[in-house]
Amino acid sequence: MKYVSAFFLLIILILNCDNRTDTTNQPHQAAFQADMVAVKDSTGYGNVVDIAFKRDAIPFDNAVITVADQIIPRVASGRYRATSPSLSLPYGLTSVLFRSTADNYSSTVSFEIPGPFQIQEINPRSNSNGGSVLVRWGLPQAQDNVNFFISVVGKNYQTTSSRPMAYAVGSDRSFNIPDTAFEDDSGYLVPDIYFVYVGAYTRGFMAYWGEPCPIPSTLPLRTLSDPAGLMGYGQIAPYDSIFVNY
Repeated sequence: MKYVSAFFLLIILILNCDNRTDTTNQPHQAAFQADMVAVKDSTGYGNVVDIAFKRDAIPFDNAVITVADQIIPRVASGRYRATSPSLSLPYGLTSVLFRSTADNYSSTVSFEIPGPFQIQEINPRSNSNGGSVLVRWGLPQAQDNVNFFISVVGKNYQTTSSRPMAYAVGSDRSFNIPDTAFEDDSGYLVPDIYFVYVGAYTRGFMAYWGEPCPIPSTLPLRTLSDPAGLMGYGQIAPYDSIFVNY
């Protein structure tokens, strides 16, 4: 009988010494991803926030996303978007809150929209020979360093043979638009009114829904860690014009 008691005592000791973690009841830790663009467009289009949100690499429809305390509505599978006039996007620092109540997930990131600025000089404005054109603009206020891009779009480019062009400028506040911006693929001058757009951003900028002008594909993007993903943000100043004729 004492051997049986000793056997059960040994089993109890073994069980008490087993410190392995019981993983059967551990909750799943979901991984979230967001690719986001936020633009204050002063060309007349207005503000836009566009976010692709995923949970475990699958578009996620049950998130609650707020930008500057405004809920961004879902418009498609995993897609959240808001525009003017319902969206108010301030200059300066703005917070974005990502939440999934079912996962007890909440994370906040912030981004900075540079302050207002405008094109200050276009020379020559009346470009009768289709040569290069100098454009200068102001410096918007921001805590981070500000970089720029410039785009040129013929008013009637959809019916003419001109091509909308975009150039990354870096931190320079002037740019010589080359004569090729006013030509077709064969090098012939295309008379038209050409709209000039200048964009300002800090850590990154990307193409966005409803953009009025092409965005250079070489602009940097900001990398996010929680949620993982990419972000681009900034503003586009009021556009100006160049008149090109023979």
